Amino acid sequence: DTPFITEKTIRKLLEIHKENGNWCTFLTAIFEEPKGYGRILRNGKKEVIGIIEEINATDEQRKIKEINAGVYVFKSEGLFDSLKKINPDPIKKEYYLTDIIKIYSQENKKISTYTTPDPYETIGINTLNELKKAEEYLVKRGKNG
Repeated sequence: DTPFITEKTIRKLLEIHKENGNWCTFLTAIFEEPKGYGRILRNGKKEVIGIIEEINATDEQRKIKEINAGVYVFKSEGLFDSLKKINPDPIKKEYYLTDIIKIYSQENKKISTYTTPDPYETIGINTLNELKKAEEYLVKRGKNG
């Protein structure tokens, strides 16, 4: 789902996860126009407290530019028990894996993020418009080495 993600980014995500002894470490990116992405919710201390899908977000939450890239590293211990605590979304009637972040936050389990310096490495290709953006990114990346 993220064809441009680099080995360097994956290694950094794993490094942060291991060094901090996290329950979850996940990839984020900053977009000026983050339409369609889940937004990262943080408290006053800048700690992650959840991810809100755009469809469920308030107008204020939609202004958040830090997005969930959908790439996670989890501690396997207790993960399946925690997943059982996820309830279906009231709007889409789907189970959101992203709800695990709020659950871990409420349980004071350590969560970290890594924000990629190149947000375009996180884009997915699910529509013709996204394919066009991906082609533009490939051309730009090819010119810049």
